Amino acid sequence: MQPTAEQFTEKAWAAILSAQQLAQKRRHQQLETEHLLQALLEQDGLASRILEKAGVTPAALQSSVDSHLTQQPALQSPPESVYLGKGLSDLLDRADSLKQDYGDSYISVEHLLLALADDSRCGRRLLSQAGAGPWLAQKGHQRCARQPDRDRSEPGGLLRVP
Repeated sequence: MQPTAEQFTEKAWAAILSAQQLAQKRRHQQLETEHLLQALLEQDGLASRILEKAGVTPAALQSSVDSHLTQQPALQSPPESVYLGKGLSDLLDRADSLKQDYGDSYISVEHLLLALADDSRCGRRLLSQAGAGPWLAQKGHQRCARQPDRDRSEPGGLLRVP
């Protein structure tokens, strides 16, 4: 999937853009799932609240993601452009599939988190080590608390968070 703003809620699209900036800042040529996970954690919004509900300390997870990012190959200088990596492309396809499964109009932060919990590149491992993997997988299968989307700026939620 080649992502465009029209496919995402405002927060989810902001995370994609932040992930791209993070990849450039770290001198990574490819935009991958770890960049997106870090961007979601840096938003200090819905993703952090969902993870806290799962018993995860977002700061500790952010530290693990940062360590993973540091181990990735880097260029001598920031790249002029960043390419969408296969891992993130697959993750976005999965998030789009979840969006369709739940009858939503836009890919949301929740869809991205659920797709990250199933990500074979690093998301599944990092989220499981933090204790969120099984919780996210379980919540992804529970549709009883589901409410329909309202709009791009205020979507309904798969994962109810107070």
